[in-house]
Amino acid sequence: MGSSAVSADAPRDPRELLEGTALLDGLSAEEAAALLTKASRLQASLTAYLESDRARRAAPLAQAPQPSRLLTPRQAAERLSVGLRWIYRHADSLPFTRRLSSRVLRFHEEGLEKYLRQKRP
Repeated sequence: MGSSAVSADAPRDPRELLEGTALLDGLSAEEAAALLTKASRLQASLTAYLESDRARRAAPLAQAPQPSRLLTPRQAAERLSVGLRWIYRHADSLPFTRRLSSRVLRFHEEGLEKYLRQKRP
């Protein structure tokens, strides 16, 4: 059986290789080595495909924007270098203030940082 017989008799669908060893009957050592090389390449290609598929699936998770952090009045006062009373008095005029309820006041961290960049030279 020549090497052309291997390619002529070879299954078109790689999944057929998993169904039995009939393809191996009558192979010469050279043909077996060539088939093994092709199988190794197929294994490498499948491994690369699976790795890239995992990376594609993980990418949206890794690139998902992080939720904005909300600071307490005390944390915001520290960042702004002001007193806690000042924060409460000026909360309604600060663009990064978030009222979560009538009694809960928080400050958007990114907004506070932007505010500081604009205020500082």
